[in-house]
Amino acid sequence: MSAGQPLPPAPVNRTFAALVVGAIVAVAVVVTGGVMAIRGLVDPGITNLEASMAVGRQDFPDWPTARFDGSTQSTATRPSTEDVSPQSCVALAGAPSRQAVQVQLKKDTHHALAVWLRLPYTWPNYAEAARTCTRYTINDLLVIDVDRRPNPAALPAWVVTVRETVSARGGLVTPFMSVKVLGQYRGVSVTAICLMTATDPPQTCDQPMASLFTAQVHKLAAV
Repeated sequence: MSAGQPLPPAPVNRTFAALVVGAIVAVAVVVTGGVMAIRGLVDPGITNLEASMAVGRQDFPDWPTARFDGSTQSTATRPSTEDVSPQSCVALAGAPSRQAVQVQLKKDTHHALAVWLRLPYTWPNYAEAARTCTRYTINDLLVIDVDRRPNPAALPAWVVTVRETVSARGGLVTPFMSVKVLGQYRGVSVTAICLMTATDPPQTCDQPMASLFTAQVHKLAAV
């Protein structure tokens, strides 16, 4: 994918949009097309991550009892992938990166939302990993079953959504669900993650994930 991925749809004032759409649509098509074409050619992407590039508390849902962990920055992550088996699933587990930024809102052990930004050494093919990877293990202990899902409404076609069921050999942890939306924008690996229990309604993560991922991509677009 090119460095300048098209943005997810931004929130709009529908009444106002209905009044002006007829007058501006032709101009918008020409101008937007030209801007996207130029940016695709000249935009080098983001080559250095900063903690300020991550979404803030205002972009997460209103969970009054949740704890917000502000953005934290780190250098190389996952220097080795030997703990992931099979290797074709590394992209879903978190590919090695030279820089990473993470932000999280956590309600309890199995209810949390997070965003990871990474600059990977080698670009992971999320679509291929989601197509071929149905189960992987980490450290031969955690067992993750993968199910590719349709993207939540309002998310662009270039992202990949998977639902993972996480358990452990020997029953060492209570099984829980992890929903991930993964994509590339301006050279940055963007992953939005939602944790929930296996008994939560399947759609629990859809709205907050779509809103959070969209907010993060718009923030990267402004860098």
